[in-house]
Amino acid sequence: MANLDFLNDLRAKYPHQPVFLQAVEEMAIAVEPLFDDRENGAFYKAAFLYLTEPERIISFHVPWQDDEGNLHV
Repeated sequence: MANLDFLNDLRAKYPHQPVFLQAVEEMAIAVEPLFDDRENGAFYKAAFLYLTEPERIISFHVPWQDDEGNLHV
């Protein structure tokens, strides 16, 4: 379980996301043997860590007026 030390960092970073943490932990346990691979273990672990970083979604409103003068938001 030494390869899963990063889970503690995720728990500290996302304490308010228990479902996310549970899903990550279950997947990490399932693919942990890949982390032990002598040749590619570091690559697999780095790829998994990359996948655990949620993407950001930035949204904003763009008000505009159509040809008939109607305002849209």
